[in-house]
Amino acid sequence: MVAHRAQIKTLIVEDHFIALRGLCDVLKEIAPEVHVVATATNGDEALQAARNQSLDLAIIDIRLGSRPNGLKLTKDLAAAFPDLKILMYSADATPYRLKDAKESGARGYTVKGKDMEEFEQAITTVLAGGEYFPTQKLPKPDIWPLTKTEDKRILPLVAKTMRDVTIAKKLGIEMATVRTHVRNIMSKLSLRSRAALRREARRRYPPDLAE
Repeated sequence: MVAHRAQIKTLIVEDHFIALRGLCDVLKEIAPEVHVVATATNGDEALQAARNQSLDLAIIDIRLGSRPNGLKLTKDLAAAFPDLKILMYSADATPYRLKDAKESGARGYTVKGKDMEEFEQAITTVLAGGEYFPTQKLPKPDIWPLTKTEDKRILPLVAKTMRDVTIAKKLGIEMATVRTHVRNIMSKLSLRSRAALRREARRRYPPDLAE
C-alpha cells in the first residue's frame, strides 16, 4: 500500500474510456491515497490539466492516438513540471520501449496485463522518489554511440522513409556521404537491412517527433 500522506493529486492520460475507468477502479483498490483529480484523452488536454492543477503524479498511456504521443507528452511534462512524477504504462514490453520511456523523463514503467501487485509497487516506488523499470528488460547502451550527425540529422529523415538522394538534397551534402552515414549507423546498431534501419529510426523518431 502507498505510504500514508495527504491526497496524492493524480492525472491519468488514456484515450480509451473503458481502460480509463478500469485504471481508476484499480487505483481506488490498491492506493486510495491516490486521488484522480483530472483525466485527459490527448496531450493538449493533459498539458492544460497540469497547468490548472497542482499535480503529484501523472499516469500516461505510451500509445496515445493523437499528437503529441505519450513519449512526447512525457518529455513536455517533465520539462515544464520537473517535480511531477510520471508513470508510463503500455501493452508493449519490449526493452527499447522501456528505454524510450526512461529517456523521455518517466520515473517508472509498467506493462498492461500484469498483476496489481506490480502496479502497486511501481506507484509506491515512484511516489517515494525512486524509479521503477524492470532492469532485466532494459537494453544495454550502444557500444559504439552514434555521432550527432548520424543521430540528429540522418535518422529523423530515414524515419520519414526518405531515399538517400532525397536526404542528400535536404542536407546539402553528397549522396556518397549519406550512404557512408547510413552504413555506419547500421553497423553500430547491428542492423542488417534498410527495413530494419527504418524501423529503428521510427522507433527513435516517431512521425510526430521527426518533423
